[in-house]
Amino acid sequence: MKTKLAISFIIIITSQVNAQNNALSYYKIDKTYKLESQHINDLHIKSPDLYQSSAAMISPAEKMTETASDNWFHDPDFWLATTVNLAGTALFLARLKNPKAARYFGYATEALGIPALTMATFNIVSNTTDFCTWANLGYGLWAIYAVIVDHILKIEFRNPFRYAIIVPYVASYFAAIGSMSAAQINNGYLPWGIAGVTCIINVGASFYSRSKGGDRL
Repeated sequence: MKTKLAISFIIIITSQVNAQNNALSYYKIDKTYKLESQHINDLHIKSPDLYQSSAAMISPAEKMTETASDNWFHDPDFWLATTVNLAGTALFLARLKNPKAARYFGYATEALGIPALTMATFNIVSNTTDFCTWANLGYGLWAIYAVIVDHILKIEFRNPFRYAIIVPYVASYFAAIGSMSAAQINNGYLPWGIAGVTCIINVGASFYSRSKGGDRL
């Protein structure tokens, strides 16, 4: 049991570190963009003609990014990431006290893959992709994998462990929620912190549930 938990822990830590590094890279790019935008605004004051030519260089996607950064409370990506984490936490804790409720929370975590895939697809089709796009896509693909394994094929892989199934299952889930939460750095430190805290609670709840006899990771 300790060996299995250690392996799962290493997988999760690795995925979280990679997600945070990717998020910080995007954050640096976003900071550079904001500095360039400030420079363009200064040009507007000093030289209206030069400002017009510079402003024309800003793409619609960049304008959308600037708007989302200023209005994170209305950003569906933020609410999706936070909701996914809260649903996961409720799922893991319910397994200890209320297995019936846990079943419905499990359905909810899988159903959240629908808006994740929808938003990712929209961004890809409209050529407005960012870190959130690929994080949402990852979660949506995990949800499809979960539905196939749990509900269509009905494969029992948690007890006893079937590593060929559970390793990609667990790794893809935690990589997805970590990426979705880390991506909120593009909206600022506050949404990043909220999503990050709920993500950590989600991960902690999964280990707590398993250590107390939860039937699933």
